[in-house]
Amino acid sequence: MSNITLIYHLDQEFINNKINEIKENLKIEDISIIKYTYDNNMDSIIEDANTKNLFGDKKLIIVENSTFINESDKLDISPLETYLDNFNKDTYLIFTLISESVDTRRKIFKKIKEVGNIIAYEKIDNKFFINYISDILKQNNKKMEPRLIEEFLNKVGYDLGNIKNELEKLFILTNNEKIEEEDIKSINTNNKEESLFSLIDSIVNKEISKSIKLYRYFIGKNEEVIKIIAMLANKYRLIYQTKLLYQEGKNKYDISKILGVHSYAISLAITTSFKYTDSELIRILKELYNLDLDIKIGKVNDKFALEMFILKNSKD
Repeated sequence: MSNITLIYHLDQEFINNKINEIKENLKIEDISIIKYTYDNNMDSIIEDANTKNLFGDKKLIIVENSTFINESDKLDISPLETYLDNFNKDTYLIFTLISESVDTRRKIFKKIKEVGNIIAYEKIDNKFFINYISDILKQNNKKMEPRLIEEFLNKVGYDLGNIKNELEKLFILTNNEKIEEEDIKSINTNNKEESLFSLIDSIVNKEISKSIKLYRYFIGKNEEVIKIIAMLANKYRLIYQTKLLYQEGKNKYDISKILGVHSYAISLAITTSFKYTDSELIRILKELYNLDLDIKIGKVNDKFALEMFILKNSKD
């Protein structure tokens, strides 16, 4: 295994997979892995590379956005050039770059190629994508017919990161071992808001297991907690207003005109409203208001606080 590796590719997930392969081969614990983002300063990276690892024999340093490989020779990367002549055998350095090509004429590229390993951009064929999906399905004890894998690919596109994200959502939303055609048709790849609505609906419909799984998925994707709270408040407010008007004897078309909301959404709100009493809905709206305020003034941890709200209000 080479101590120095350069990986460049247009697909971040392809790069991630290559890094994971190296990590597995080296058998390095996470505590011995350090990440940097290159910012035109090589000194601290090389200093770390020369420093003994306190947690084991080997250390892995990953340097993302390694633009020095393509940038002007005026940048001072002499610490790296010196290091490559006498690198620490206990440190493994991986430089990554989102790019289709690099300047192979540059001195630093030639030096890395001489002493290390280059994993270069290559176009990924259809077979690679199919095998990639099949591997993820197998890891999660899921099945999908070959024709449906093709249909899935056509719908989500040929980006490994997006493929992985959409499969994760399918696994959350599909309880069965086998993924069917209807499951794939339910995927919405064009509108992030539509995806978030699946979370909101699961919460207001008191589907606690699904709610928590979806919530943790979106939080893992750095979705804003305040945004989720605002969407939840709007949903609960609609349910409450619909419930009051329905109790007054108005039908869904009357309510639709009064609230300026499509009659289909009103139908769903009427059905959901039977799961709540008036006082419950008032309490929930107050809780959301206070939660929003507490987060904005830094009184509570936003992610944990909203998860506690979901646990409390998503069960019968």
